[in-house]
Amino acid sequence: MTDRKRKLSTLVIGCGNIAGGFDMEANNTAGPCTHAGAYRQHGHFRLAACVDPNRQRRQRFQEYWSIPAGYDALGDIPASTQLFDVISVCSPTYAHQQDIEAAIALAPRVIFCEKPLTDNLTTTTRLIEQCQEKNIALVVNFTRQWDPDIQALKDAINHGDYGELRSVIGSYNKGIFNNGSHLLNTLSLLLGQLQIEYALPGISDYSASDPSISALLSSKPLTSAPLNSKQGCPIHLVTAHAQDYTLFELQFIFQHRVVHMHEGGLFWSDRFIKASERFHQYRTIDAGNLRQGRYQQAMLAAVDNIYHFIQDKQALRSTGAAALETQKLCTKLWQRSTESRGAE
Repeated sequence: MTDRKRKLSTLVIGCGNIAGGFDMEANNTAGPCTHAGAYRQHGHFRLAACVDPNRQRRQRFQEYWSIPAGYDALGDIPASTQLFDVISVCSPTYAHQQDIEAAIALAPRVIFCEKPLTDNLTTTTRLIEQCQEKNIALVVNFTRQWDPDIQALKDAINHGDYGELRSVIGSYNKGIFNNGSHLLNTLSLLLGQLQIEYALPGISDYSASDPSISALLSSKPLTSAPLNSKQGCPIHLVTAHAQDYTLFELQFIFQHRVVHMHEGGLFWSDRFIKASERFHQYRTIDAGNLRQGRYQQAMLAAVDNIYHFIQDKQALRSTGAAALETQKLCTKLWQRSTESRGAE
C-alpha cells in the first residue's frame, strides 16, 4: 500500500489521441476520455513523464499537460527517475510488444494498455505471463467495463428485470480487432461466454489485416435469470463501412422491452410495449426516447479502479487475462471468416 498523500507517479508511452489528444480539443468539455485527462481530473496521479518519437507532438503534449519530462524513447529515461507506479501504453498496436516489455523492466505496480495488447495471441500470452511473474497488474482499456450503464444493464439481465433476452444485434465497423473487440468484450461481460455459429467473409473498411466481419454467435444459457431461455440467445454482428461513418451500437431485444445503446454508449433508449393504434388486439413497441448515457464517466472510473487497486486491493475490472479471451474470440471469427471466403 502506498502513502495516500503521495500522488501516484505516472508515465505515458505514446502522445496521440487516446493518450491525451482527444481531451486537448477545445470543444471536448464533457469529461475525460483519455489517459492523461483522467489522471489529471482524478487528482491522485502525477503525470511525471511521457515518451513519443515525434518530438513536436510530444512537446505539445508535455506543454498542455504540464509534464516535466519527455523522451524520444523509453531507453532515454535516466535510471534515477525510473520509479513509476503506473505506466500507460498508448502507442500503436505494432509497438505494444516492445513498449510493454520495456514497461515491465521499469517494474511499475500497474501497466494500463490500450487494446489489443498485441496482434499475436502467442505474444499476448507471453506478455501476460511476464507481468504475472513480476507481480505487475496488467489492465486493458476495454472502456465499457467501467461504464455505469453497462453495469446496470448487466444487473437487469441477471435479475430478469426485462424478461427473457430474445436476441442481440451489434452494429460496428473499423475492424473486428479494433472496434469489434470492444463489442465482443462488452457482450462477454453482459452475457458470459460466447460461441461462434458462423461468420461471413469480412470487408476491408479499415485495414486489410483487420476486416469487419458479420457473424452469428450465441450465448450460453443464462441460468441466473429466471426467464432466460435454456438455449441462451442469438447474437448478430452486423457491419457498416468505416468510410461512410462511425457506427458502434447494441440492441437488446427483451421479452418486455427493447434496449438500445447508441453512439457507443453516449446515448441510450428504451422502447416499451403498447397497444397498436392501427391493428386491433395487436401489440407493438413505441419509438422510445433518447437519454444521455454515462459512457463519459468510464475513463475516469477506470483510473479510479487502478487507484483503489493500488491503495485498497480493489479488484480490477479489465485484466490482461480477460483481454486475451476477447482476442481469442476475435481471432476465431477472423479464421472462420477466412474459411467462408475460401469456400465461395
